Amino acid sequence: MSVILRQGLKYSIVGYLGFLLGTLANFFIFPNDLEFYGKLRFIFPTAEMFVPIVVFGISFSNVKFFAQTQKDGKHQNMLSLSLVGIFINFFIFGILYILIFNIFPSLKQSENWQAKHLIFPLILFLSISTVLNKYISNYKRIAIPNIFENLFPKLANIGAFCLFFFAKVPENLALIFFISVFFMAMLGYFLYNNKLEKFHFDFSTDYFRQNGLWVQILSYSFFGFLGNIGSFLALKIANVMIGEYIGFEQNGLYSNIYSIVTLINIPQMGLYNISAPMINKHLTENTLQDLDRFHKKTSLSLFFLGLVFFSCIVVGFPFLTDFMKNGELLRTAEPILWIIGITMLFDLATGF
Repeated sequence: MSVILRQGLKYSIVGYLGFLLGTLANFFIFPNDLEFYGKLRFIFPTAEMFVPIVVFGISFSNVKFFAQTQKDGKHQNMLSLSLVGIFINFFIFGILYILIFNIFPSLKQSENWQAKHLIFPLILFLSISTVLNKYISNYKRIAIPNIFENLFPKLANIGAFCLFFFAKVPENLALIFFISVFFMAMLGYFLYNNKLEKFHFDFSTDYFRQNGLWVQILSYSFFGFLGNIGSFLALKIANVMIGEYIGFEQNGLYSNIYSIVTLINIPQMGLYNISAPMINKHLTENTLQDLDRFHKKTSLSLFFLGLVFFSCIVVGFPFLTDFMKNGELLRTAEPILWIIGITMLFDLATGF
């Protein structure tokens, strides 16, 4: 079995374990207090929505230029400078964020501003993790990173919720636990990357100033940023807007439904991570016909697999709500399930 197949299989196993864990929590844990769950689901997506601004496409450049920099023995140099870039971008973003809220004082009444002490560290942890995740994918290793990317957020949600609701821990301490899980995930990325190849920080810029390579990297990162921020806004804006303008309880309700439907996307997530270096190789070698065949075959397979999963969800959802606390409330939100499911199927049919 090839590395890609092994990693894809392991990735899917981790993904389905994460989905099982999340599903059990969505059915039997989170409905106990949809308001607090809605608060968790406001903080995390808000941070995720700002991550593309801080990362600014640097993660994609670590895939695009990996082969070239590895050939010259400068791939670790590029990763080191990428992490420096993350800290610089984070600092600039923080200044602009505070400046905007001071120019418009009315914004300080928003939930976004009230939760800034939680959102800001989360943005930094997620930004660094994003770069390391993409960098590690160059080694065709996606299974272990998927634990940090998929399982850890679920453990953060479940752990913080159980501490608050069942253990009666103060809300602030539960939220600190929530943030600390993402810090541990970031450390996990560093340790795993170091295991794959002993890492040495190299902050010299001489290599990238030669032949204007830094211009190519900056240009590619910018286009990666433009493409990435659109998808992040589309996926995360709902949680942010619902939590900000409607309420945390309704946000918890929406998040509960959305988490159930994400079963459809699990196979796509694994393929998306493992295929990025492959797509880059096809583009570099100009084998566009092979890339076209790969695209059509995978899109068709993902669509039919997603259709089967969606059918199972639609049929079983009304019966499952009978066993859930606040099940009637969730049942009234069934149209959300249909809308999200159909859009996900369309996404599967039109892309990797």
